[in-house]
Amino acid sequence: MTPIYPGEFEQMVLLAILQLEGDAYALSVIRELDKSAGRRVSRGALYKTLERLEDKGFVLNVDQAIDRVVRSILSWEACEKAAEELDTNALMKELAARKTASAEDMMRHAVVSAQKHFDDMYGGCENDLNCITSIV
Repeated sequence: MTPIYPGEFEQMVLLAILQLEGDAYALSVIRELDKSAGRRVSRGALYKTLERLEDKGFVLNVDQAIDRVVRSILSWEACEKAAEELDTNALMKELAARKTASAEDMMRHAVVSAQKHFDDMYGGCENDLNCITSIV
């Protein structure tokens, strides 16, 4: 059997994953590829590359990789929604008045809101690849 080598882009993805160590989520891999290789990459291209790497034996479980990617993306989207709901003017007024307990309550509410948004977006998809990929 002849060895199967990764292609140029596959090598870049593997290197980005290695450089990021345990923080190799989709968004971080995409940013690393843009920063280090000057390559703009879509999520779809990254997913397909991960699938090819799994087929070639370089990635152990593409389902887990895709799940991590989706969870990462949804985390950012959930935080963005919660940030949009946060009244930053009121927060800044509370901080300027040194009302830290009130400001902390506002920020805590934003974190809880982000978790709720994440649960709403991701809920019920654990370990279901079809559900997970339908989200993105």
